Amino acid sequence: MLGKLIKYESRACGRIFVPMWAVSVGTSLLVLVVGSIIKAFAPGAGGTVDAIIDMISAFLVIGLVLLGVVTVVVRFYQNLISDEGYLSFTLPVTAAQHIVAKLLTGLLFLAGTALAVFLSQLITNFDGTTGVLNGLFSQLGRVQDGWLFFSLVLLFLLVAVVDTICKLYASMVAGSQFGRHRIVGSVVSYYLAGVMESIVMLVIGLPVFLPWINDLAQVNSQLAEGVLRPFTFLMLGVLTLFMALFSATYFFVSRWLLTKRLNLQ
Repeated sequence: MLGKLIKYESRACGRIFVPMWAVSVGTSLLVLVVGSIIKAFAPGAGGTVDAIIDMISAFLVIGLVLLGVVTVVVRFYQNLISDEGYLSFTLPVTAAQHIVAKLLTGLLFLAGTALAVFLSQLITNFDGTTGVLNGLFSQLGRVQDGWLFFSLVLLFLLVAVVDTICKLYASMVAGSQFGRHRIVGSVVSYYLAGVMESIVMLVIGLPVFLPWINDLAQVNSQLAEGVLRPFTFLMLGVLTLFMALFSATYFFVSRWLLTKRLNLQ
């Protein structure tokens, strides 16, 4: 049944995300063509045209990211916490399956959004984008265990995104307990969750990182020297573990509230 949930959720999200991606890439192509035409007829305006293209590209990136996150949030809210929740919870699936389906589908389409952002940047600023990639790969090749470090960074970013989505889900479910004031309750819950994360990181993480504080301050110099000290990998591992634990906590809180204290009023 989880597979069917993911299938139908993917279809619903696809109707929103795919046109959004198409508009982004199409707009980038249009901006590139118009900019090239203007440069051809007015070579002296090249600098101004490039600045305008960069500004439009920045707006596209911000817009895609915001719309992606908002869509993931709204889909969860509409299907499980609003009036649609009455229908959703008549299906022979558990609350955990609903959450997992939303989470996996959201991650998939946010990854697609990241790809659309990359393509848009590649179209509007090919030289700059490829230059950054070439510089990154060159640097990773010179650093000892550079690709391992890069893989850990990607893993950390993935877990951080999962943590953010799970925190948003838990905040909305907790906010639903406030009845008519559920939006205010959701905002307050999200803020309190952030405070909780900060306190845990300080209380538990600070004693772990404190003995290595000098190495932490020298990460940039380590990259320049081509040698990463063990603390760098320890730091990424600990931060990733914290994010994973926070994500699991939010998941179980959401599941418990949807199972034991569902409030759709």
